Amino acid sequence: GAEKYIKGVINLRGKVVPVMSLRRKMNMPEGEEDKKTRIIILKIEGDEAGMIVDEVREVVTIKAADTEKVDTGVDAPYAAYLSGVGKIAGDLISLLDMPEILGIKNT
Repeated sequence: GAEKYIKGVINLRGKVVPVMSLRRKMNMPEGEEDKKTRIIILKIEGDEAGMIVDEVREVVTIKAADTEKVDTGVDAPYAAYLSGVGKIAGDLISLLDMPEILGIKNT
């Protein structure tokens, strides 16, 4: 009875954590899992979840001053999951709205 984007669960330090496919959640074609595929553990408002991603290239810190909100007129199936765009070293990075993706309502 789980949502189609839930791939399973993992045991993380004695706690059962659901694992979801970000591709499935965003209605994107399923990719093949390989050596670069990773599970990122997210902890938001006390809830934990694992998210399968194709690859992690780098972990960066982006200052709030270096981010901009997404234009609400963006017409893409996954636009609702974007919270903004970050700028770092001349590159643009899409910032995902993780509470929205995980279905956690901001209070």
